[in-house]
Amino acid sequence: MEGAKAAILGLLCLISLGTIGWEMRVQSFSLSAIRSAAYEADTETLTIYWHNGRKSSHYLVPEWVAVKIFSLADPYSFYLNHIRDTYPATQLSWRSLFKRRRDSVAQSEIEAWEREMSAG
Repeated sequence: MEGAKAAILGLLCLISLGTIGWEMRVQSFSLSAIRSAAYEADTETLTIYWHNGRKSSHYLVPEWVAVKIFSLADPYSFYLNHIRDTYPATQLSWRSLFKRRRDSVAQSEIEAWEREMSAG
């Protein structure tokens, strides 16, 4: 019953907002591995927020795909079949952010050391 209510609410929101011209839309899901999704029309970016804390941002996603995912009570299978391998993505978690920061610092230190060595 919750899924049906979420689907109806999603459709009512789409009808009231219209599907053309909306800049950013966020939808929560209660019956899915997906916690919520957000779509930015200006950048054609669909961001999926997972219950495990990860975030996947997919780029170059047409608006009709976002409209479809927001209309589903459980969008997980649609995500697997139509989004995950079709549109380029980055996945972020706290662990990956810390690793990227650590790697970027280490790389800059290596480059500085190489400059010093080549100058001397």
